[in-house]
Amino acid sequence: MSLLTLFLTISMWLGHVGQPAELPTKSNQIQALIQVAQCKNFWVSVHAIEFLAKLGFKKEAEKLALTQLKPFEKTPEKRIGYWRAQFLASKESAQRNFWLTKIKNTYLTSSETDRIHAAESLAKLGVSFKNLNQKVVGQDLNSDGMIYSFTRWGYSLGNHPRELPDYTALLKEISNKNPKNRTLAAYSFGFLSPKMNIATWKSLANSALKEDPNSEAYAYLIGGAYVHYKQFKHHADDLFQEIRKCLLRFEYSSKKSEKIELCKALATSNSVEDQMIIERIQLSSRPIKLDSTTSQDPTEADYLDIKAAAAYAWLRMNAKKIK
Repeated sequence: MSLLTLFLTISMWLGHVGQPAELPTKSNQIQALIQVAQCKNFWVSVHAIEFLAKLGFKKEAEKLALTQLKPFEKTPEKRIGYWRAQFLASKESAQRNFWLTKIKNTYLTSSETDRIHAAESLAKLGVSFKNLNQKVVGQDLNSDGMIYSFTRWGYSLGNHPRELPDYTALLKEISNKNPKNRTLAAYSFGFLSPKMNIATWKSLANSALKEDPNSEAYAYLIGGAYVHYKQFKHHADDLFQEIRKCLLRFEYSSKKSEKIELCKALATSNSVEDQMIIERIQLSSRPIKLDSTTSQDPTEADYLDIKAAAAYAWLRMNAKKIK
């Protein structure tokens, strides 16, 4: 870490008027997630609640799901977000099965209008589509559009948690001429078990570096390649450094997806330099205020989504230090 980077970060913490800004603590980072979870944008609220659940704050997540999301339990599409959040917030297997069954039944019922959302949630939660009704799955694999992409993702998952995903099938989708197919395949790598071998990782990394930086898939490919390398510690340092260089540029991006992928990728880091990057992202915009959480403005929603991702990253990075 350079002295200039350290100086700039300290200067930001001091604020613009010479008064010390509030230093990040476990308490205020959790509070930031709780505040975002109470915003008017439904899906941003879902994301913040999911972050809390994944960090182990299941009681808080469940309470927020009931107050913020339950009113939409009869609303197609949004009900899937509520069920998914409740699944992640549940401590008991019986509770998790209850919510998961609701999502499965929606996907398997052809007349449901939110089958696509159900398929996405099942894939995100690691449910293998090999264990679902194969007639339905087969029809979706022979279709196109988003239902195909999410089913392809779900079908790539192993029959049980210890079985590795079919990375090759998703890598093939990354070369698809359809930009939406490429984007959703790229997105999937952020949710897959990071246990790919070196040849597969190199294929993913090279695909990421070849992708048009202006495409929607780019951020997900760079973030996915970074996470899969860091978790499994491959030995292709030069290629990894290229990926990291691309990832760190996201700090200065105006795209929400790039900022969030940066936060998620650095979340498992124990580097002081990486923590400072997360803290600069948090400080690069104003503190969360009431008018931000009550606003329906899409720009405000993006801002809150990034805030939640940064708080999640900070808490994960500091989990061992603050226990």
